[in-house]
Amino acid sequence: MVYFYDFIIVFLVTNECVETEEITCSFDGTGHSASNKENYADKRQKQNSKKNQKKTKPANDEQSYASFPITNLNSNRGFSYCVMGIGVKYKLISGMSVCPDHSLGETTMFLEAYFQTLRNYPYIENVLGDGIYAARWITDIVSKTHLTPYFLPKSNVTFQSKGFSGCYDMLYSLWDDPQKWLEQYHMRSISETVNSMVKCRF
Repeated sequence: MVYFYDFIIVFLVTNECVETEEITCSFDGTGHSASNKENYADKRQKQNSKKNQKKTKPANDEQSYASFPITNLNSNRGFSYCVMGIGVKYKLISGMSVCPDHSLGETTMFLEAYFQTLRNYPYIENVLGDGIYAARWITDIVSKTHLTPYFLPKSNVTFQSKGFSGCYDMLYSLWDDPQKWLEQYHMRSISETVNSMVKCRF
């Protein structure tokens, strides 16, 4: 049986040879299916549901759909949520948080992956992530660890820091030089690529 602690050791050993060279990390979350069969069954069910919607409904709807399995198409059952930190230069996983509890959100799981990354890359300078990490408290934590956050803010965000000065600093840097800021931010796609490769492999 492999424990999560073993994965942390693997990350430490894997990143040891590049720990002084990696200065930018990207974070992204995804869901991993518990089994190929369940994932396939879910896709197949949605496909059949769309076919049924296209057909003209007969007068007696209940009798027509009685043989079709009645399940929740939006169910998260069978998935574990995962947040990973990825070094932008060498594309190695620097930290990971996995949880089957769907009541926990991606932002809650971010902290574990983030602090693992700090242990693996002591010279890191920049942290990238999509809009979900642009919460003021996350941006402030990253700033207080003396790193520069690049999290795409929501379209209705304001400069009001509400006690989180790190958020103000990030928004100001975006306003001051948007092209330079976005050039750094768009390296975030590397973490999405790694997530995709992990899914393809396993």
